[in-house]
Formats: sequence, C-alpha cells, structure tokens
Amino acid sequence: MTNAEQERLLFWRLFEEELEKQGNPFHIEHRTHYATVDRKSANSNYCLSVDFLLRKQFVRVGLYINDDIPAFEYMLEHKNEIEERLGFQPIWTQRGEKNVNTRRIEKHISIVPYSPSSYSRVIKQTIEYIKRFKEVIPLYSYESLFDF
Repeated sequence: MTNAEQERLLFWRLFEEELEKQGNPFHIEHRTHYATVDRKSANSNYCLSVDFLLRKQFVRVGLYINDDIPAFEYMLEHKNEIEERLGFQPIWTQRGEKNVNTRRIEKHISIVPYSPSSYSRVIKQTIEYIKRFKEVIPLYSYESLFDF
C-alpha cells in the first residue's frame, strides 16, 4: 500500500469518526479519493461529494452534476441568492476536467498533507459546508433532482 493510499484510508476513517461524534448528520459512501453524501453508491450523476486530493493539497466539497447542463444553468441563474444563503462564495465550474458535461458548485479547503490534525480540522469544516449545501441546494433544484 502506498503512502497516498494509507493517507486516504486515514482521512476517511477520521471523517467517519467525526460524523459519529456529531450524531451522524448524514452518511458518506467513499471510494479511493472521493465520497458521495447520503447516496447508497459512490457513483452518482447528481450528488454532494467530497474529494480528498492529497497531491493538490485540498479537500473539495460541493455539488456534482453530470450530464444535466440545464440543472446547472438553472442554479447559475440564482447564483447570488444561492451564495447568500450558503454564506460563502463557492467556485462555479462549468466544464469538467475529463468530462465536458460535468458541472460543479464547490468549495476548496486547504490541507497539510500527512497531518492528521490538519485532516481533523478540514473534516469539521467540510461537514459544516455539507450541511449548508444540504439546506440550500434543494431550494434551487428543479424537479427535485437534489433531494438530499
């Protein structure tokens, strides 16, 4: 097992422990470097997701949309309202790195690689951002696409 694989396992273990401490406000289903929130599978075209990006030195948390550009555009029309309700300004990515139909509304949180104390701090922040996304995004999703 590589160092990066060990760090991913540690990060997700710490994440699960923090969720338990907070009374399990939601469930994550994780794979190697990413997890989905309140989904039975780690694969989803519409989901809240968390990405542990060790090499890039940040955790990405936010809404992942694949193959539904109109859903993203609808939310983009309400960008100012969404950001005001979230209480922060996420990054609105209109094209995925690998898939041109991927859209994201995300927040990046810097981590210190190979630092469990940094992971714990970031996990607590990530959980708070997820709670905000869970409150706000369903208000702006047409046809209940994002029923978290």
